[in-house]
Amino acid sequence: MTHLKNHLFGSILLIAGCSVGGGIIGLPIITSVAGFLPSSLALLVAWALMTSTGLLLAEVYLWSSDEVSLVTMAQRSVGKIGALIAWVFFLFLFVSLLVAYVSASGSILHDMFERLGLNTSPYLLATVLTALVGFFLFLGREATDGMNRILMIGLVLTYILLVALSWAEISTENLSYRNWDKALFIMPVFIVSFGYHNLVPTISGYLNRDKKKIRLGIILGTLIPFIIYFIWEGVFLGSIPIQGFQKAIENGTRASQLLDGKIAEVFVFLAIVTSFLAVALSLIDFLADGLHLPANKKRNRFILLLLTLLPPLFFGISNPRLFLTGLQLAGGIGAMILYGVLPVWMVWRGRYHLGKKGQELLPIGKGGLLVILALSVGIIILTIAQEFGAV
Repeated sequence: MTHLKNHLFGSILLIAGCSVGGGIIGLPIITSVAGFLPSSLALLVAWALMTSTGLLLAEVYLWSSDEVSLVTMAQRSVGKIGALIAWVFFLFLFVSLLVAYVSASGSILHDMFERLGLNTSPYLLATVLTALVGFFLFLGREATDGMNRILMIGLVLTYILLVALSWAEISTENLSYRNWDKALFIMPVFIVSFGYHNLVPTISGYLNRDKKKIRLGIILGTLIPFIIYFIWEGVFLGSIPIQGFQKAIENGTRASQLLDGKIAEVFVFLAIVTSFLAVALSLIDFLADGLHLPANKKRNRFILLLLTLLPPLFFGISNPRLFLTGLQLAGGIGAMILYGVLPVWMVWRGRYHLGKKGQELLPIGKGGLLVILALSVGIIILTIAQEFGAV
């Protein structure tokens, strides 16, 4: 039981670490157009939606007695079309994410070393970091979990420092600004900020298929990012007037440039690396299932590591824009297809057509599933409309 509790704590941190990526730095500028109260409501809806779909995915996982990833889950519940959707969108989304992490981590490390008077190639630093991530991933889930815990401690400490430095500047006048018309349009960015679903099969197996532990792990694991984002939004939107954000948007200024440079760099770096570990770990499990290469064998795990890390490393140090230009579109659309539409489709088929009963982690019926589906489709339509300038 103590071992399982320890795994529960590690699972919570893995979900939180996967969700809180480097994108947190850009959240205040993107959401400033709506204001604190509308942004908080959008954040709450996004948290509830993404937590619910994570629980639905875990339910589908528990229908199988073996270790499976999204492809096999989709294959067994909705057939070949579902498996194809899972393959295409999962690979594009997560290879793109890893490219982003490789590119951004190399750049941030380069800036850190430059502050120390060391002129080192960002490509070399990105390669070294990717190799270190690969080392822990090769050692397995326990080692990756342990490394993630250390990084999360650093992430929390730097977060507290950044919040503390800005706390005294919070103004109720700034917090009172609100533009409800913009609340709906910031939903996609919050949806992407809860992108932990790739870990659900990994976490479910790690917790020995214990339904109560899985439900608790997902709820607490997503609640941590919710609290972090809520306070983060309050500090930024409360300490900087809307005119300051408008100027930042016009000049292309990042929110990190409004903070203490050194602490912000460390915070963003740790946020990226925790996400890097979690996304790479889940991609290994995804490929292991899809390619029928059991990851518990060292030879297979090494092959899976190369398939997981080499393509992102190549694109990240040669032409990161090749994948990154499509990342925002893939996030709003791909994430909601994979983690909104597909989970509802799989659970609906399983519960009402295949007779899968007894593993409900989210006790809702057809009406609740239709609400989740409607929200997911709505966000997809909104994202497409935004990308093509229709709204």
